[in-house]
Amino acid sequence: MSLTRTTCPNCGAGLKSAAGFNPGQQVRCPKCSSAFAVPEPEDEDEAEPSPKRKRPPARAARADDDDDRPRQRRPRDDDDDDDDDDRPRKKGKKKGGYKNSPVRYAILGVLLVVMGVLAFLLYQKKMREKEDANAPPVATDGEPVDGGARPRPVPQPGPGPIDIGPKADDFRPTGDGPTTAVMTRGNNDLKAIMIAMHLHSDATGALPKAAITAPDGRPLLSWRVAILPYVEQDALFKQFKLNEPWDSPANKPLLAQMPKLYQGTLPTNDGKTAFKVFVGGGSAFDLKQGRQLRAVPDGTSNTFGVVESGRPVDWTKPEEIPFDGKTPPRLVAPTGGDIILVGMLDGSTRRLSVPQNDPDEIRKAVTAAGGEVVNLELR
Repeated sequence: MSLTRTTCPNCGAGLKSAAGFNPGQQVRCPKCSSAFAVPEPEDEDEAEPSPKRKRPPARAARADDDDDRPRQRRPRDDDDDDDDDDRPRKKGKKKGGYKNSPVRYAILGVLLVVMGVLAFLLYQKKMREKEDANAPPVATDGEPVDGGARPRPVPQPGPGPIDIGPKADDFRPTGDGPTTAVMTRGNNDLKAIMIAMHLHSDATGALPKAAITAPDGRPLLSWRVAILPYVEQDALFKQFKLNEPWDSPANKPLLAQMPKLYQGTLPTNDGKTAFKVFVGGGSAFDLKQGRQLRAVPDGTSNTFGVVESGRPVDWTKPEEIPFDGKTPPRLVAPTGGDIILVGMLDGSTRRLSVPQNDPDEIRKAVTAAGGEVVNLELR
């Protein structure tokens, strides 16, 4: 009959064995190293434990049987708890953190708002472009053409009472034309004028009329006065009496204050300019109303806006180039030579060699709704 445990008679240390001890078996005590014979069991319970008996917890067994054995020391004392903060610890997920931060949600909210605004603006732009594309062409009298087809020729008002001055055929310039530097300066001046035309269109919905007129349609002041607020000359504009003619006692003294950009390629700034527009005959300008840029079926890049041509005139005087829609206008460089400056309705500026271009092609470029293909040699 085997025993599961026994006691050393010399030192009293408890011994256990999974294989069991047989009575009379010689065993050596691991504690005192003395050999002894396993004694007979005093009762049957020690010889063979009941199978239903619960095994005591390992901690309790160690407490009962290993009291005399040296215990393995913990790697650190309990007193080290206060120093635990100095030991590196595995980083865990912080509660809250950036993912749950209110700042993160605020940034995302701002981004969503900005994206929404941009999408709305883009949608509005697309809708405006679609409306402009589907809008029927508008004739120069302001009435849309039926069916949106190619515009019918609409009778245009002539220059009317506008003082057109001497005919261009009567003007013979002297000189060989401007130098390259002067031509560059004049080109920059014309660019500023065309930008002002577009700013006027953006602010009022249309280009300026050929002249500021009285209630009875009589021209009083040139379009050059009308665009002053858009060339940083608002203070000068406010000095004009818009209900009086250009040579009235209140307006005539302002001739001496001509903005420098109206000088163009002229040698001096003496209150005169050669920057003019075509009036009547289906051109871009008339005395009745300003033309909308979208009402240019021939294309703004193919239509003349402002040209520097002919005899210089007083800059506030409504004196322009008359056009009947049939006769090609005669363009003349104001200081001689063959090159004149041309501002197209799209805002670009070009140099036109008069001798190298067919007069009828020049006529086509003056009309805004002639429905003609324009072939010009422009520089």
